[in-house]
Amino acid sequence: MSSSSKATTTEDPKSNTDEQPAPPRSTKRARTSVSTSSSQSASTATSSNASSTSSSQPPSSSTAASNEAGTPPKTPVKTPARSAAAPATAPKATIAKTPKLTVSGVLSTMKANMKDVEVQEKCCEDLKTLANDAENHALIAAANGVACVIEAMKIYSKNVNLQSKACGALGILARDKDNQKQIVDGGGIDSVLTAMRLHITNTIVQENGCFVLLNLAFKNAEHKSRIANDGAISVIIAAMREHQKNAVVQKMACGALWNLTVNAEIQQKMGQEGAVIPLLDAMRAHETIADVQKKAAGALSNMAANRENQEQIVREGGIKCLLTALTAHASSAVVQEVAIGALAKLAANSLDHQKQIVNGGCLAPVIESMKTYRKNSAIQETGSRLFNSISFFFFNLGNEVLTEITHRVLSAIKGHKALVVQQEAFGALWNLAINQTIKIQIAAELPALLVSMQENISQSALLERACTLMWTLSFLPDGKTALVPQVPLFTSIQKEHPHNDTIQKHCSNLVRGLSTPSISSSSSSSN
Repeated sequence: MSSSSKATTTEDPKSNTDEQPAPPRSTKRARTSVSTSSSQSASTATSSNASSTSSSQPPSSSTAASNEAGTPPKTPVKTPARSAAAPATAPKATIAKTPKLTVSGVLSTMKANMKDVEVQEKCCEDLKTLANDAENHALIAAANGVACVIEAMKIYSKNVNLQSKACGALGILARDKDNQKQIVDGGGIDSVLTAMRLHITNTIVQENGCFVLLNLAFKNAEHKSRIANDGAISVIIAAMREHQKNAVVQKMACGALWNLTVNAEIQQKMGQEGAVIPLLDAMRAHETIADVQKKAAGALSNMAANRENQEQIVREGGIKCLLTALTAHASSAVVQEVAIGALAKLAANSLDHQKQIVNGGCLAPVIESMKTYRKNSAIQETGSRLFNSISFFFFNLGNEVLTEITHRVLSAIKGHKALVVQQEAFGALWNLAINQTIKIQIAAELPALLVSMQENISQSALLERACTLMWTLSFLPDGKTALVPQVPLFTSIQKEHPHNDTIQKHCSNLVRGLSTPSISSSSSSSN
């Protein structure tokens, strides 16, 4: 008996904190008249257009020195006489400090120069820099900085440089909840999607656009629905197809799809719009890049909660892609966790998929992963869930493999108190116990199993599996002997779950079967 798959899996846990935007890209333009500091914003606003854009090249060294040091004095300055022996010393150059970026300065400059696209570009880049400091998020939100960026995107929708820098700024700002709300409420989703549609061939726009969507969708059900309903899925897929060889675009796009697919309706929509093949293509094109493997596998795992998606993933070679990810990234715990979880989803309720997973060589790397990452509860859970799902094919496995699987599952129970680990592990042990050799191996660990039952006495799903396993083990002579003192535990479990038929059935059988020998034994000893 296999456990039913969950409707959704965990979202990308780090997309909103660890995910990094595209690295800042240096610009070769240096315009001395454009300043985003608060002290210079007023002068920028009043300066003529010609002076603000007169030169697209950096000033020469002599001009720069003159501007920094000021106008030289017109009258000669007398210097004290110097002895002949004293060496001549060059005068120290005075270097003016670059004005410090401030939120108020950048936004003042932006608002005062809405008709100057180059100023808007520079200000968007500066906002992105400021937003990398989390302390500035609240200041930007309070000053309606997001609205300025979105307004610039609307005015200069056809300017690719502006769009790339604006999306980069929004991507960082979207890490903050207040700024997220301003982006969504201010029409930011539409502006980002418009930029991605108009500039489909530009990798930076696609990369930064996906990054905005990734962060907006993180753990926010309302935003997920808004993004999906506004047509983002097809836009993301188009970016993946257009930039298949670009690992950064693929990483951001896969991350956005992963964060979107934790909703059954969106999972179905994603399958209908053709997300499966681009995700698998990304895994094949970037086998050595862990981030692409992790995010693509995460999106596929979530999509696999939908039966039609599950079938297409397997049909298009998804099992092989996941196996490649496991073997190529054995040193990445996150890749292991997500890929094993995806395999477990694909195995649920499908004998054909289970057969392909077993015959395709997936069990060995899963066993090795559980062994390597013994302290990782997520890997122990997903590994145990996969083994629980493929139980029909345990008959085809040799005792050596079954023994190793059992050892790993027992270690998961003993090493992790998390309910999800305990529950999946008990399910796997219940199915493994059909083999007599394995049944004896499990019985040797009864003390640890009974402790888990006591600690989780209120958890019906776990106890259904555990009580069924105990009933199976009670047919072993050693198992029966070890279980006789546990009759009070089984009675307590019955009282705790009076309306659970499975628990009532197996506990009644256990109490009845274990009590009779103990009474007989006590009678003979008293005589």
